[in-house]
Order: sequence, then structure tokens, then C-alpha cells
Amino acid sequence: MTLNFSEPVECVATWNPATNVTLTDFNSSTTDPTVTGYVVQTPSVACDSGPAAAKQSFKLQLNNTLPSDRQYTVTVACVAADIEDVVGNDLACPATVIFTTGAGDFTPPSIVDARMVANVTTTDFADTNDSVSLTFSEAMTAGDELGQMKLQDQDGTVLTLDCTAVTVGCTWNTAKTTVTITLQANFPATGNPPPLGTDGSGTTPGMQIPFNVTTLTGTAFSDAQGNSPNVLGSADRLVDFE
Repeated sequence: MTLNFSEPVECVATWNPATNVTLTDFNSSTTDPTVTGYVVQTPSVACDSGPAAAKQSFKLQLNNTLPSDRQYTVTVACVAADIEDVVGNDLACPATVIFTTGAGDFTPPSIVDARMVANVTTTDFADTNDSVSLTFSEAMTAGDELGQMKLQDQDGTVLTLDCTAVTVGCTWNTAKTTVTITLQANFPATGNPPPLGTDGSGTTPGMQIPFNVTTLTGTAFSDAQGNSPNVLGSADRLVDFE
């Protein structure tokens, strides 16, 4: 959080923002964020002592990320000479200011690229070490959270994969925009024939390439604001060799 003033100010060395700056949304059902101190940065963005170090704004570190669309009242407490301009005029304390956090993000992510990474043994997506990658329009939650996906090829064969299963490996890049899904075991067709809509069903057994991603569910497949992917509206959800 940045506090902005009408002119440059300096602060006495003993003035501590962690104990003198508070935020509240005046809602008893929520927990107000707290100031933990100045943001550590070079050059300093703290309110330092002396006219030569006076700044028109200084940055404070909060203990939590602020939620969207919420109004806060910030109160700055001080006594004489704690915060003053370069000629010695004190800030009238307690000083208050009201602000509203930015609007929430309700735009769902989408798949911008889907492709085969490796295809071994057979021409189907069915063998140990076969893998595909999905790239999203923004960073996802990723990590070790739950994530499931359903795939369907051109003749209706369905394959459901779970990132927490020992038969499936899901690895994210550092930016959390691309996941690589690798089969850790073979995927045989099941049943004779398998029930319609279940794994292995379809006119021709096996997950033939190309195939579509039809659903993505679970906390791994959501953005930082919790929006689930718009799979059907994605620019590319057809897994092929391009």
C-alpha cells in the first residue's frame, strides 16, 4: 500500500508504521489487514528522517493481499514532529483516507495451445510416457492441487485423467501457464464394449489422435481469482501434433 501526501514529508526515526497505520472495512465478519512495516526496496521507499530524505509518498507492506471491490479507511496516528514537511509543519493526526480496491477479475482463462509432446509405441494416446501439453491464457493456480480433465476423440472415445492419480503425471512450468500431462501407465480399452460415455467407449477403441479437451475441473485448473477455464470457448483445445 502506498501513502501519498500533498507535499514531501519526513518521519522521525521512532515513528513505526506497523503500530501507527491501520486499515478497516468496518465489517465485523472480516479480518482487517495489518501493516507489517515499510516495503524493503533500494533506493528506500520508507519515510526517512531529515529534509533531504523527504518523500511525497512511501510504501507499506501488508500481511495479506487485499480482496477486490472492498472499501477501506486508513488511519495514520502520530504526535507532534512524527511526520512533517521540510519546513516543520506537522501532519494533522490522526489523518484518515478512504480507498476502494480494484474490481475483481471475472474473466475465465482459456486454452491457447494444445499439442502432443510425446507419442510412443502406438499411434494412440494410450501408452506409458505419452504426453500432451496445455497452455493457458494466464497463470493458473497449479501446484499440487486437485485437477481433473476429460478428453474425447473424433469417434467418441472418452478418457478421464486425474492429476493426483499415480497413473498420471501433471507438471507445470515456472510461470504456471503450461501443464504437461504424462501417462504413467498404459490406457487399455475396457469392457465389451465399454458403456457409452465411459473411458474406452467409442466406435474405435483407444484414444485416437487428434482429440479434444472437453472439461477441466479442480483447483489446479483455475486462475488466481478462482475462475475456471472456458474450455469450449478456447482458441485451441484440439490436441494434435502442431
